[in-house]
Formats: sequence, structure tokens, C-alpha cells
Amino acid sequence: MARPSCLRFALRPHGAGASRRRDRAGDDDSARRTERPEPDLLATRAPYYDPDCTFYTPDQVLLVVEVVSPESDHRDRTVKLRKYAEAGIPHYWRVEDEGGSPVVHAYELDEPTRSYVATGIHRHELHTTTPFELKLNLDGLVPGRKS
Repeated sequence: MARPSCLRFALRPHGAGASRRRDRAGDDDSARRTERPEPDLLATRAPYYDPDCTFYTPDQVLLVVEVVSPESDHRDRTVKLRKYAEAGIPHYWRVEDEGGSPVVHAYELDEPTRSYVATGIHRHELHTTTPFELKLNLDGLVPGRKS
């Protein structure tokens, strides 16, 4: 299965500030911290990557990517999908394993309803113009797999 680090390097030349984040988006209020999802990867509108930045506000986030694992499948498919949409994150990609190959489920925010609309399921290759121009060999993200 594709690892978030492989995706980060693949997206770096294509996205605005693609960076791997383990911390949560939002403020430092510890009471609310447990309510905020932790994305596997995100692309921001921030002008540069700041390794000391511990959060991004929703208006700074262009794309959130979640890589589904057995431990995160329910959260990634339902809870995070809803929370990111309610926060106004314009794009959400969910990466799933399908027979050893990554499959990207892409969603775009419908502003009036603050919910996501599925825009595509990408196997073998991800070719999109939103949120930025990207053509990516998905099979090549799997270490040791010939594309």
C-alpha cells in the first residue's frame, strides 16, 4: 500500500505546500484538540513550509488526503469526511488499498450544503486539474512495484 511519505514526494512539485502533518488543524485549545482530525497529508495555501507550524486554519488548507488503514477506516470514510466538509476544506482524497494497489477516491466541496460530492475514483493513474494539475502513476507509489 502507498505510504503517506510516498504521496508527499509525489505531490510536492504539483501542489501548493504539500506537507506531511501529524498534528491537528485548528487552535491549541486542548479541550477541543481531541475533536480535530489529524490528516495523513495536506496541501496548503501557505506561502512556504514552516516546520514549527503546529496547525493550519481551514481557510489555509486546499486538500486533505487520508490513507485508509484497518485502524482508521471508519474515521476516514465517515467522521473525517464530514468534519473536513463542515470546516470548508475544498478537496478531500481518500486512498484505499485494492488488491495491493492504491485507489484514490476524490471529493470536492459543495459550498451551499457544506458536504462533499464524489468527483472520481482513480485506479492506476490519477489525472486531475483540481485542486491543481496533477498526473500521477498510482502504481508507482507502492515500493517495489513495477509500474
